[in-house]
Amino acid sequence: MYIYLNPQYVIRNENNCSYIIAKSALITAKLEYAMAFASVVPPSIGYILSHIGEGELNASIENIANTLNIKPDLIDKFIRKIIDNPVKVGWNYKGVTISFPPYLLTSVKEESEGSGYTDNELFYTTTLYLNVLLFR
Repeated sequence: MYIYLNPQYVIRNENNCSYIIAKSALITAKLEYAMAFASVVPPSIGYILSHIGEGELNASIENIANTLNIKPDLIDKFIRKIIDNPVKVGWNYKGVTISFPPYLLTSVKEESEGSGYTDNELFYTTTLYLNVLLFR
Protein backbone atom coordinates (compact mmCIF):
# COMPACT_ATOMS: atom_id res chain seq x y z
CA MET A 1 0.00 0.00 0.00
CA TYR A 2 1.15 3.54 -0.77
CA ILE A 3 0.11 6.63 1.15
CA TYR A 4 0.08 10.15 -0.25
CA LEU A 5 -0.76 13.59 1.01
CA ASN A 6 -4.13 14.53 -0.45
CA PRO A 7 -3.52 17.19 -3.15
CA GLN A 8 -6.15 19.32 -1.41
CA TYR A 9 -3.54 20.12 1.26
CA VAL A 10 0.02 21.35 1.44
CA ILE A 11 2.60 20.99 4.19
CA ARG A 12 4.90 23.91 4.88
CA ASN A 13 7.89 22.97 7.05
CA GLU A 14 9.73 25.62 9.05
CA ASN A 15 12.52 25.27 11.63
CA ASN A 16 10.28 25.31 14.70
CA CYS A 17 6.90 24.19 13.36
CA SER A 18 5.04 22.97 10.32
CA TYR A 19 1.72 24.00 8.81
CA ILE A 20 -1.06 22.00 7.20
CA ILE A 21 -2.95 24.29 4.84
CA ALA A 22 -5.97 23.52 2.65
CA LYS A 23 -5.96 24.88 -0.88
CA SER A 24 -8.88 27.20 -1.57
CA ALA A 25 -9.96 25.47 -4.78
CA LEU A 26 -11.62 22.07 -4.52
CA ILE A 27 -9.19 19.55 -6.00
CA THR A 28 -10.23 16.17 -4.65
CA ALA A 29 -13.53 14.40 -5.26
CA LYS A 30 -13.43 12.95 -1.73
CA LEU A 31 -14.46 16.26 -0.18
CA GLU A 32 -17.89 17.73 -0.87
CA TYR A 33 -16.68 21.33 -0.68
CA ALA A 34 -13.46 23.30 -0.26
CA MET A 35 -12.99 24.19 3.36
CA ALA A 36 -10.73 26.71 4.96
CA PHE A 37 -8.23 24.81 7.07
CA ALA A 38 -4.87 25.60 8.61
CA SER A 39 -3.16 23.87 11.48
CA VAL A 40 0.20 24.30 13.18
CA VAL A 41 1.92 21.00 13.97
CA PRO A 42 5.27 20.04 15.50
CA PRO A 43 8.10 19.82 12.94
CA SER A 44 8.39 16.05 13.44
CA ILE A 45 4.75 15.63 12.32
CA GLY A 46 5.40 17.91 9.35
CA TYR A 47 8.37 15.74 8.43
CA ILE A 48 6.28 12.56 8.65
CA LEU A 49 3.50 14.04 6.49
CA SER A 50 6.02 15.35 3.96
CA HIS A 51 7.86 12.04 3.56
CA ILE A 52 5.18 9.37 4.03
CA GLY A 53 4.68 9.00 0.28
CA GLU A 54 8.29 8.12 -0.49
CA GLY A 55 7.86 4.44 -1.30
CA GLU A 56 5.68 1.63 0.00
CA LEU A 57 4.06 2.35 3.39
CA ASN A 58 6.19 0.06 5.59
CA ALA A 59 9.46 1.09 3.93
CA SER A 60 8.44 4.74 4.16
CA ILE A 61 7.67 4.38 7.89
CA GLU A 62 11.04 2.67 8.49
CA ASN A 63 12.93 5.45 6.70
CA ILE A 64 11.10 8.17 8.64
CA ALA A 65 11.62 6.32 11.95
CA ASN A 66 15.36 6.00 11.27
CA THR A 67 15.66 9.69 10.39
CA LEU A 68 13.66 10.92 13.41
CA ASN A 69 15.05 8.23 15.73
CA ILE A 70 11.61 7.11 16.93
CA LYS A 71 9.88 3.74 16.97
CA PRO A 72 8.24 2.75 13.66
CA ASP A 73 5.11 1.50 15.45
CA LEU A 74 4.45 5.02 16.80
CA ILE A 75 4.52 6.43 13.27
CA ASP A 76 2.37 3.56 11.99
CA LYS A 77 -0.24 4.10 14.72
CA PHE A 78 -0.38 7.85 13.99
CA ILE A 79 -0.57 7.42 10.20
CA ARG A 80 -3.31 4.78 10.36
CA LYS A 81 -5.57 7.15 12.33
CA ILE A 82 -5.58 9.69 9.51
CA ILE A 83 -5.42 7.53 6.34
CA ASP A 84 -8.65 7.93 4.35
CA ASN A 85 -10.39 9.31 7.44
CA PRO A 86 -13.55 11.22 6.40
CA VAL A 87 -13.67 13.33 9.59
CA LYS A 88 -11.36 15.86 11.20
CA VAL A 89 -9.12 14.21 13.80
CA GLY A 90 -7.88 15.91 16.96
CA TRP A 91 -4.66 14.87 18.67
CA ASN A 92 -3.50 16.12 22.07
CA TYR A 93 0.13 17.25 22.01
CA LYS A 94 1.57 18.74 25.21
CA GLY A 95 -1.86 20.01 26.30
CA VAL A 96 -2.77 21.51 22.93
CA THR A 97 -5.19 19.92 20.46
CA ILE A 98 -3.78 19.62 16.95
CA SER A 99 -6.33 19.14 14.18
CA PHE A 100 -5.88 17.02 11.09
CA PRO A 101 -8.39 17.63 8.28
CA PRO A 102 -10.55 14.96 6.64
CA TYR A 103 -8.81 12.80 4.05
CA LEU A 104 -5.40 14.34 4.80
CA LEU A 105 -3.69 11.14 3.68
CA THR A 106 -5.03 8.89 0.96
CA SER A 107 -4.15 5.27 0.23
CA VAL A 108 -3.62 3.62 -3.13
CA LYS A 109 -2.54 0.11 -4.09
CA GLU A 110 0.02 1.16 -6.70
CA GLU A 111 2.76 3.74 -6.63
CA SER A 112 1.80 7.11 -8.09
CA GLU A 113 3.75 8.62 -10.96
CA GLY A 114 2.67 12.13 -9.97
CA SER A 115 5.09 14.83 -8.96
CA GLY A 116 5.40 17.17 -6.04
CA TYR A 117 7.36 20.28 -5.21
CA THR A 118 9.74 21.04 -2.40
CA ASP A 119 9.40 24.35 -0.55
CA ASN A 120 12.38 25.75 -2.46
CA GLU A 121 11.03 24.71 -5.86
CA LEU A 122 7.59 26.08 -5.04
CA PHE A 123 9.08 29.36 -3.79
CA TYR A 124 11.21 29.67 -6.93
CA THR A 125 8.29 28.84 -9.23
CA THR A 126 5.96 31.25 -7.44
CA THR A 127 8.58 34.02 -7.42
CA LEU A 128 9.34 33.48 -11.11
CA TYR A 129 5.63 33.56 -11.97
CA LEU A 130 5.10 36.78 -9.98
CA ASN A 131 8.11 38.41 -11.62
CA VAL A 132 6.72 37.56 -15.07
CA LEU A 133 3.34 39.02 -14.13
CA LEU A 134 4.78 42.19 -12.61
CA PHE A 135 7.38 43.00 -15.22
CA ARG A 136 5.79 42.19 -18.54
